[in-house]
Amino acid sequence: GSNGKVLWKYERELPGDVYPHLCCDVVNRGVALYKDKVYLATLDSHIVALDNATGKVVWDKQVGDYTYSESFTTMPLALHGKIIAGTAGAEYGVRGWIVALDADSGNQVWKTYTIPAAGEPGSETWGGESYKYGGGSAWITGSYDPENNTLYYPVGNPGPDFDRHVRPGDNLFTNTTLALDPDTGKMKFFFQYTPNDPYDYDGVNEVVLADVAGRKVWLHGDRNGHLYSVDRTNGKCVWVVPLGRVNWVKSWGPNCRPIMNWPEKDVVYDKVTQDIAPTLDGGKEWHPISYSLRTKLVYVPVYDFSMDLQAKKMEWKRGEWYLGAKVIRLNPGSGATKAFDAATGKLVWSRPQNTPGTGGILSTGGGLVFFGDPEGLFTAVRDDTGETLWQYNVGTGIHGNPTSFTAGGHQYVAVVVGPGGGGIWPLYYSEWYKKQSKGGGLFVFGLSE
Repeated sequence: GSNGKVLWKYERELPGDVYPHLCCDVVNRGVALYKDKVYLATLDSHIVALDNATGKVVWDKQVGDYTYSESFTTMPLALHGKIIAGTAGAEYGVRGWIVALDADSGNQVWKTYTIPAAGEPGSETWGGESYKYGGGSAWITGSYDPENNTLYYPVGNPGPDFDRHVRPGDNLFTNTTLALDPDTGKMKFFFQYTPNDPYDYDGVNEVVLADVAGRKVWLHGDRNGHLYSVDRTNGKCVWVVPLGRVNWVKSWGPNCRPIMNWPEKDVVYDKVTQDIAPTLDGGKEWHPISYSLRTKLVYVPVYDFSMDLQAKKMEWKRGEWYLGAKVIRLNPGSGATKAFDAATGKLVWSRPQNTPGTGGILSTGGGLVFFGDPEGLFTAVRDDTGETLWQYNVGTGIHGNPTSFTAGGHQYVAVVVGPGGGGIWPLYYSEWYKKQSKGGGLFVFGLSE
């Protein structure tokens, strides 16, 4: 950690036919560390345990079927002797799930489907047999609260992504945070962000646990363009505020249930619905927010674009795209890094930028906030005002997340760099991308003493 010297390297050889089954680029979001092992979830739907001293494989378990388009892009979670991960694949109409394996043996402990089968609670929110292809993948790592022994796991969009008319109902438990018993995988309660979603507002973004103004909450920036505070003891919404321009929702019902701006912004078969804000990228994409115990502010990387959509009837076919879209088009926009009061949702400061907020946020106890952007600037600002303190151009886009660690008594900040990932904004910026360096790497910076 102090000099960047490679101690060992594990490189997995993927099957050649896996790539057509990957929705959104060749992605891996990190590893889990537990006791003497490193745990990796792979694109061909395996979980691998490595010896952390040598990198040698201890066990390798196939968990899903990549030919069905089940894949792992997530960072596993190590918890109570288990390794927990959720599948990707909603864009292919998989039926999503979250699985727990024994950390020592790799044997399955429990598996929870995010889409209820016929007769199970929530199945009444799916018309006909649409639940069979209902999506609800869980490709972002959950968060654990040891005080109430609850695992909060975010779940993504329904399938097909843009045709809600073939799946009437709320489509539980898509675009939802599930409160699970980590020992059994059974659900305690849930909160849904976007019911019957026709916009691909993938509600899978991270869940940040915080104690704010005497209340135990989770904070969540959603692709649907809103920032939420939700009571993590019961799933009751505390507040919801827009991150940027939003026009798909008219108002709010009980427990922050959105009242849709339909038919004006509905996605239909016979016309292109224009200027739907935000886009399917958000709002806020998967790059994580950060909550500061020092300022009691929550820092959010923001996308502020709109899109045009038209639905199309599609027949589900195993291992093939299942989007339900005839037209997907991005309109010009911008991005920002914004700070909100975690107690009220009030905007405290904002730093606009020409490109979307594609880098995760790191806030420190020393009063700093770090983040990167697609133009390659890695920036440190004051946590209370957003004032620029330092910048470094890494020479390529930043789409990863900064982290801080200590080695040899010194504190460092590291960030993974390099463009990539899914969504539609890279398509709009395709000409701009041709002039940008595509190299990837890891940068580590030392903090002054």
